[in-house]
Amino acid sequence: MHHIAELYSRVAPLYAERGPPYFAYAGQRLVDLTGVQPGDTVLDLATGRGAVLLPAARRVGPSGRAVGVDIAPGMIEHTRRALARDGLANATVEQAEAADLGALFDAGTFSHALCSFAVFWFADLGRVLAELRRVVRPGGIVGFAFARGSDPRWRWYEELLRDRGAFEGLPGPVGTPGIRRPGVLIAELERAGFADGVEHEEEVELFYASPEAWWESLWVHGARRPLERLEPDALARLRAECLSRAGELVQAEGVPERVRFAFVLARNPLASLS
Repeated sequence: MHHIAELYSRVAPLYAERGPPYFAYAGQRLVDLTGVQPGDTVLDLATGRGAVLLPAARRVGPSGRAVGVDIAPGMIEHTRRALARDGLANATVEQAEAADLGALFDAGTFSHALCSFAVFWFADLGRVLAELRRVVRPGGIVGFAFARGSDPRWRWYEELLRDRGAFEGLPGPVGTPGIRRPGVLIAELERAGFADGVEHEEEVELFYASPEAWWESLWVHGARRPLERLEPDALARLRAECLSRAGELVQAEGVPERVRFAFVLARNPLASLS
C-alpha cells in the first residue's frame, strides 16, 4: 500500500479543491443514507480530504464524534487543517491501515463506519471487514460508496489513453476482483458476519466548471497514474485533444458527467466486544 499512500500524499494539497465533484456528493449521501444522527460516533475509513468526515462531523454535532483514518500523511495533514478551519472540534484524523484498526480503537467504539471510493483499494478486504465488525457496536451500520460503469459520452477518453499506450505496464488492481459489481460487496459483508445488506443506486448528472477544470481533476486521484507514464510531448498532445473533445460536451452548467453511484449498507448484529 506504500505506493497508494505516496500517490495520495502528493495530490493532497489540491485534492479537495480540484478533485472531481462526485467525491463530495458521495460523502454527503453516504452520511444521509446511513442515518447518521446527532450524538453518533462515526468512523470514516480512508478519509482522504474529508468528503465523508466533514459532513459526518457536522451531522453528529458537539455531542457526537467523527474520526477519519487514512494511510497518506499528506491527506491527514490537510484534513486536520480543514477541521480546524471549520471549527469542527468533535472530529479528528489518524494515520492507520484499514486492516489494523485495533491499534487505535476499542471494540464497539462506533455507531457507524463509512468508506467512500476506497473499498477497491483494500488488498485484504476480509480482514478490513473483520476489523469493522469489531469496532462497530452491535446494531451499528457500515456503509460504502463507489461508482459503477461510466458515462458513454466520455468513452473516447479511455480509448485515447489505450491508443497511446498509457495503460501498458500499469500495476494490476490490488483489491477484491469485481467488488463494484452488484451483490459482490453484499456477499463479502455477509461472509464477515454483517446482516441486512442492501444496495442503493442513483444516477446523477454532475458538472465540471470547464474543460480545463475536468483535466485538472484527473491529476488529484488515481486517474493520474496512466497520464504520468506519457512523455511530455505526448502528454501535451493528449491534453490538447482532450480539451477539444471535452469542449464539445459543454452545457450551460459546465462540462457534464453522469455518475451511477452505488451505496452498500449493512448492519452489525453481533459485534464482538471481547
